[in-house]
Amino acid sequence: MYERKLLEVQKEKIKVRGQAGVYRQQYEDAAEEFQQLKEATRAKEEKFSRLKEDLEKLLQDRSQLQQQLKEKEEALGEKEKKIYLLRQQQQSFEKQNYILGYKLQQLQQTAGPQQQQLQEMQQQIKCMDRELVCCQQQQQQQQQQQQKLQRLLLAARQQQQQQQQQTKQKQKVINNLSWGVCKCLQQIDNPKELKRDLLLLYRSSGAAAAAAAAAKPPNEDAAAEQTRQQQHLEAAIKQLKKRISKDAKTHREDNSKLMKENADLIKEINSLRAEVLSLQAAKRGLKAANRNASSSSSSSSSSSGGGGGGLGAAAAAAVAAAAAAEEAKAAAATQPAAAAAAAEAPPATDAAAAAAAAEAAAEGSVAAECAKLIDEQQKEMEKMKSKFGDNSEDN
Repeated sequence: MYERKLLEVQKEKIKVRGQAGVYRQQYEDAAEEFQQLKEATRAKEEKFSRLKEDLEKLLQDRSQLQQQLKEKEEALGEKEKKIYLLRQQQQSFEKQNYILGYKLQQLQQTAGPQQQQLQEMQQQIKCMDRELVCCQQQQQQQQQQQQKLQRLLLAARQQQQQQQQQTKQKQKVINNLSWGVCKCLQQIDNPKELKRDLLLLYRSSGAAAAAAAAAKPPNEDAAAEQTRQQQHLEAAIKQLKKRISKDAKTHREDNSKLMKENADLIKEINSLRAEVLSLQAAKRGLKAANRNASSSSSSSSSSSGGGGGGLGAAAAAAVAAAAAAEEAKAAAATQPAAAAAAAEAPPATDAAAAAAAAEAAAEGSVAAECAKLIDEQQKEMEKMKSKFGDNSEDN
């Protein structure tokens, strides 16, 4: 009985040992599996952390890209607005370009007769120069005659001084003789002293007579002729002075008239030159604005990154075009009728723009010719002023 129980117990013990080994094996398998799962979870956690970091970076990049996209959209909107404004300005500039072309035509029409007037004035100035040269030659001849007359006067004065010296010497001799005679009269009671005084008086008077004989005897006819020539020369000098003053007065009046006319012409030419320069500046501003507007529109449509430089250039061109338009308006204010007639004309086409460019080139040549004519006229005026100053100093 006990053996049977012991056998049963041993069997149960063996069974329990087998179950314990199985359970131990299961435990070891479960521990290994747990360790593997733990390592897998650790790897997954590391991968999750990396993915989380990548996700945060991607979210930051996404927010930055969204912000950049928003900024670029705003910049594109501003550029589109500016492009629209530039197109409106371009249309207004084209209208002003047509107006300026019309004004250039009018200026070319008015420049022709003014050039003819300038040529006529130049011919008049040349004629006046020839007259001034003739007057100067006459004045030189008169000055030479005056110098000859002055030399003759000097010679006559020298002769007069010599005659005065001779008369003084003769008067001195007469005074000495009268004094000697008076002295002799005092010694009339004493014959010896009277004789001695008479001998002395004779000797002294003889020496004076010899000196007078050595000198040239006076010629009364020569003295009269000399005085007559002197009076004639003085009268001729007075007449020459009157003629010179009269000629200088007439030349001064003619020169003042010419200077006034030249000043008026120079003012007109300067006003025309200012108008031509303002119109040319406005044309250049319009061309620059058109080029910059086209380049800015093409650059903004092709790439959004490089639009800042084109936009700045377009803005600068717009500012230059606006300044040129203001100058053109200021120039157009001088001739309101022409500006109003040009404003009522139809808008310009491409052919009209080409014709306006050709007219602008022609106007530039006209302005250059006007500038040359003005410079030549100013040089001639300076020459006339210098000649007039020399004539006034001589007179």
